[in-house]
Amino acid sequence: MVLMGIFIDSVVELLMYANLAMFNILGQYFYMRGFSPFEVGILVAMIPAASFVSNPFWFRMKEKLPRTRLIAILTIGTVVGFWSLFFVRPFLLNLVLMAFTAFFSGAVVPIGESYVMESLIRKQKKLDLPRMFGTIGYSMGSLMIGFLLKIDVVFLFAFSTLFLVLVSFLIRRLDQIALVSEGRSAASLPRTGSWNAFLWYLVLASASILLISFNGAFLPQLIGQRGYDPALTGICFAVLSFSEVPFLLFAKKILRKMGTLLLLATGVLCISLRMFLTPFTNSELALVLVQAMHGWSYIVIYYALFDYIHYELPIAYASKAQAVFWIGIQGLSFFLGSSLGGLLVEGIGLDRTYLLLSIGLFCVAAPLTVVAVVKRFKGSGLKRKAA
Repeated sequence: MVLMGIFIDSVVELLMYANLAMFNILGQYFYMRGFSPFEVGILVAMIPAASFVSNPFWFRMKEKLPRTRLIAILTIGTVVGFWSLFFVRPFLLNLVLMAFTAFFSGAVVPIGESYVMESLIRKQKKLDLPRMFGTIGYSMGSLMIGFLLKIDVVFLFAFSTLFLVLVSFLIRRLDQIALVSEGRSAASLPRTGSWNAFLWYLVLASASILLISFNGAFLPQLIGQRGYDPALTGICFAVLSFSEVPFLLFAKKILRKMGTLLLLATGVLCISLRMFLTPFTNSELALVLVQAMHGWSYIVIYYALFDYIHYELPIAYASKAQAVFWIGIQGLSFFLGSSLGGLLVEGIGLDRTYLLLSIGLFCVAAPLTVVAVVKRFKGSGLKRKAA
């Protein structure tokens, strides 16, 4: 029964992230519609901008509404808003509809994943395996939609609807699985994390994910400017997503060996290097290979912080920390990445923006990684002496 429960958790993650891939391809959809880089940036920025309001709101509703009703509301609101974007052409109307859609869609992964996490904690399991299925779902969804967009853009909206309906159906089954009763529960384990340390980690993570947001919004434009096959956008997103799988296979061991700070620092450093190399690629294959560096960036930052919230922070902070976490990495980072990124692209060009942002992040990441390595080795040395 427990294995079946983990399977359902994993399928829910797969479907949620497959749906997320549909939304992350919106930059290409709006680019195909003929909007300017600044307009594309503003439209894409509506999703993270809405999260400043939607995540606190829906996490409060999570405490008041039954799971089935809350997921149904999020699904219906997302589907209605998303399909409206298919039928409406003027920029200002698209902007309003994006804000409406984002209010619902931006909460699907945060709320859905919080339910999955609660289910896993009760089973005394971690997020690594289900989250790997989420990565596979995102990768498969990106690859599939990259090719289908060449046939008709309607597939983008049709598959998003299908994935959301399936999530709505399956997520209500999480509570039907028998819980593990042996051993120590997650609630009984010692929690030594602090709120201040969490906020510091979150600031670091948000600053780095800003560049990932920029890349997600404007990689389709770079591909278009160079005359590459439009399907390459979906291929790149699929590759960068699938590149997360090796880390997730060994995530628990890696985190235990490296610790939260070093894992975060190396992830930020890898992001800066990947973004610096992107404008220097001179072929489709080179661009795809650089995107594979994503496997040691977003996912290691995300996993380290998510684990810190659910297994290190005192339980009293859990709900608050989840809301702040998603506001930081899904809201502030993605809003600035697409909107500020659009302004910079308009002002200094796409390649120069990649270089400016990556060099700025590298100036933070490089010394931080050195500090993290030194602290980790000192900590290991003290433990060996104590032993």
